[in-house]
Amino acid sequence: MTDSLDKPAYGPKQPFPAKASIIRPLGGPVADKDSVHIEVELGPDGPAYVCGDSLGVYARNDPADVAELLSLLSLSGDEPVTLPRGEGETSLGQALAEKLYFLARPGPGFIRTVM
Repeated sequence: MTDSLDKPAYGPKQPFPAKASIIRPLGGPVADKDSVHIEVELGPDGPAYVCGDSLGVYARNDPADVAELLSLLSLSGDEPVTLPRGEGETSLGQALAEKLYFLARPGPGFIRTVM
């Protein structure tokens, strides 16, 4: 996904931070699964996207939502946690900001991490 040797190679270990400019559902109210159309702003410094390239999405929680959740749980965010799938240890605040998307239905990994 790079168009010159001057640009870094982006990938799962070095993702390009981009903003989703448009997110809209594709299925109707009775669809069997959730499918969405997402348009991403890559900008002039981002990777060149060519039809057929794949794109991974790593969602981040809004800092205000992280602060509100920590407040509701009476936690500082400095508490150490072990991330699921062998991703190592970090602070709860960092995990909530970057690794644990909590606005969707929480999965078992999220529950284990915050409990």
